[in-house]
Parts: sequence; C-alpha cells; structure tokens
Amino acid sequence: MRRIIQFIKEWTLPVSIATGSLLYLVFAFIPALDGAANFFAPILDAAL
Repeated sequence: MRRIIQFIKEWTLPVSIATGSLLYLVFAFIPALDGAANFFAPILDAAL
C-alpha cells in the first residue's frame, strides 16, 4: 500500500502539468473550440 501512495505522490504533479499543457495547446490551436470557453466558464468559476 505504501508503494502505491508513493507512486501517486510522485506522478500526480507531472501528469497534471502535461495534461494541462496538452489541453491548452488543443484549445489554442483549434479555433472551433473558442465557444467552449463561454460554456465552461460558469462551471469553472463555481469550482474555483
């Protein structure tokens, strides 16, 4: 069990950084997804 927790602690941040970077690039380079920002804004504002 200790190894699983250690694995999660070591890999959570790098995986989340890579995922965020990838999603940012997807939304930056695909103009058709511009409208998604208006859709997700209320949801993300409530979460933050």
